[in-house]
Amino acid sequence: LQEYVKKIYEKNDYLENVKEKNIIFFIIESLNKEFVQNKQLMPFLNEISKKSINFENVDELDLTNFTTSGLYALLCGNLLPEYKIFKEMKCLPEILSENNYNLSFIRSDINLLDNLTNGFSNKAYYGQNKMEICAFKCLRKKIQLDEMHVWGVHDEIVFKETLNLIKKNIKNKKKFAVIAKTVDTHIEGYPSKNCTKNSSFNTKISKSFYCLDNLFKKFFAELENVENINETIVVITSDHLLMNESFSEKFGNKKKNLFLIYDLKSNEYKSIKKKSTKFDIPASILDMLGIDNKMGIGVSNFNNNENLILKYENINLILNNQKKDLSFRNKTNFKENLKNKVKQKLKELFSDDVYVLIKKNYHKFNQSISFIKYKYLSKDFFKKDLNLNNFKLIAHAGGEIDQHIYTNSLEAINLSYNRGFKYIELDFLKTRDGHYVAAHDWNKWVSFTEYKGKIPPTLENFKKYKILKKFTPLSIYDVNEWISKNPDITLVTDKVKSPKDFTNYFNFKNQLLMEVFDYEAIIEAKELGIDFTVSDIFLYKNLPLDRNLLEKLNSLGVRKLSASNIVINKDIIFFIEAKEDMEMDIFFYQISDDSKNIKKDQIKFLCTYPGILSGGYFEAANFKENLKC
Repeated sequence: LQEYVKKIYEKNDYLENVKEKNIIFFIIESLNKEFVQNKQLMPFLNEISKKSINFENVDELDLTNFTTSGLYALLCGNLLPEYKIFKEMKCLPEILSENNYNLSFIRSDINLLDNLTNGFSNKAYYGQNKMEICAFKCLRKKIQLDEMHVWGVHDEIVFKETLNLIKKNIKNKKKFAVIAKTVDTHIEGYPSKNCTKNSSFNTKISKSFYCLDNLFKKFFAELENVENINETIVVITSDHLLMNESFSEKFGNKKKNLFLIYDLKSNEYKSIKKKSTKFDIPASILDMLGIDNKMGIGVSNFNNNENLILKYENINLILNNQKKDLSFRNKTNFKENLKNKVKQKLKELFSDDVYVLIKKNYHKFNQSISFIKYKYLSKDFFKKDLNLNNFKLIAHAGGEIDQHIYTNSLEAINLSYNRGFKYIELDFLKTRDGHYVAAHDWNKWVSFTEYKGKIPPTLENFKKYKILKKFTPLSIYDVNEWISKNPDITLVTDKVKSPKDFTNYFNFKNQLLMEVFDYEAIIEAKELGIDFTVSDIFLYKNLPLDRNLLEKLNSLGVRKLSASNIVINKDIIFFIEAKEDMEMDIFFYQISDDSKNIKKDQIKFLCTYPGILSGGYFEAANFKENLKC
């Protein structure tokens, strides 16, 4: 294998770019060639393929048949460095950069080549420092929650951003290469709410491919209105074959990777039947541009030069044997291995529709078991005392003092600290002159202080008035001073809309847990590295509370949820799944008409769901004694 690579690089001079073609390079999730050949599933791409250069015989290899390795093969013409079979060489972005291309990469999927989270430990270099990359973390700033799913951002966003980048490059008169990676057609399919149903197919995966075809149709129509776009080629490839056997088998046994090149100027049809692999795709692109006919361990399909699969018909077996002693993935336990084997067997035995039905029913069965366990058994049969130190209890609005709640006062937080609370929640509002102060709401503050002036007050006026004529009000500057003296305390915020704005005033980011109420605040908190909990106010803005919403939250890195006792009781299955399947912390707060018995209600609720709840908002608690259920 090493001698083969050495031979194809005996002469390796990079030619000047003579054709000056722009490149739009679509890497499509799991798009088998046979799907495009089906007129009912993908009618537009079927027509486009008749005006394109079609590479009919691109085989898949085991070591490139998942997204991370597939992308590396398409961008570098090589195996991932972790396999240690071939040495790293220059990748496509580097060669294009040397030829004065302005490079952009739009990626909708989560944590792929940049992190190699599929069990790979090292960071692969694929020429990323030559490109302006907008991946999931970048795209999520531009979208709303319903424009993403568990695997990333919906394809319609990718096409929109790709078109914007093309127009920007043309306007700036730059020769460009825009690479775009989609994700909606992954495994079972994740069609957006804007997808139209295909009457010939009724599964989510078929709907996703049909929707993808419509996105291409719209994209090409919009390209026609872009000036000076003719000197451009559109490359469309699959990152790997679809990992959904029941759907793929409907289209025959000859599964091939899609690879076509559409020249906007010539619309030339050509069929190239040379046997090849994804390793040969970047070399073919370079050859089309007049730059070179080699890339990594691949050679161009436009000539008769011998490539790896032509030289070694059993290359798949050879490569698999090369890596047999290497371990790339985290070891799974017996239960997980058994579950994976059962899932694989079910996919082999049943159709796509039946498999999804089995999966849903299995999921409902687990929900029922969990529901019984948490709703009834923990309450009726396993009553016991709870050690409060095992829970993260939060002193609500500073905690209770002299039987008063919601004071948000210095005396209240001092008393809560002395009682053993390590989490202190304060409500923050802004004064007229733009300073954060601790108050539940201005009406309650007025009732506590008998203030007669304009609302909101200035910071100076806020500080003048004692709460209930005896408790000290807190500004953010007072809180900073108090936290500096208590390094074991975590401040929990309520009412704050912007994490970024709040951290301009609060000095202890590592001692902060913020309750957030909208999508933008989640993104802000993640980017700032702030610990946060998502409020049920946000959850109810994004109904229904179901598995789909949970998976989206999990994709955003949400690890904590806060909800009222009423919401948790009403949507208990949602919170069981959040705890058990997503390993999220669940915090509750008590809504009660009877403020005198609120402590009793809080104890009752914590005792009812000790297995689900990580903690909750309490007015008062005695950490030195077990809680009597």
